[in-house]
Amino acid sequence: MITAWDIYWITRLDYIGHGLLGVTILSLFASIILIGVRVAEHEEIEKEVNKDVRQTFAWIIGLCLSLFFISITVNIFTPTTKEAVAMYLLPKIVNNEQVQKLPDTTLKLFNAKLEKWLNETAEINTEKGE
Repeated sequence: MITAWDIYWITRLDYIGHGLLGVTILSLFASIILIGVRVAEHEEIEKEVNKDVRQTFAWIIGLCLSLFFISITVNIFTPTTKEAVAMYLLPKIVNNEQVQKLPDTTLKLFNAKLEKWLNETAEINTEKGE
């Protein structure tokens, strides 16, 4: 049974993907900027004096890069709204017995119509040939 929450979360998947894309871009830019600041700082300041600052920068850069890779991975595996609807509804449709009987009924109807048309065509050809 489809609930209102199912519909809500299925329709939100596209926006979740867009949000993850924003996080990905921001974390990439933050990493690039922090790496640039760290390189510039490393050239100007002695190693012994700012060991804590360097460790903090390294931790923040690692955090930003981790966030970048995690958000890319999650964004890749988050389905779009259309994909989620297909994943949810197609198994229900395919496994429904009434839907599976439909092709048999349709085929029988088509065969009956085809036989009727063939008989009518044969009768017309017989009448023309007489």
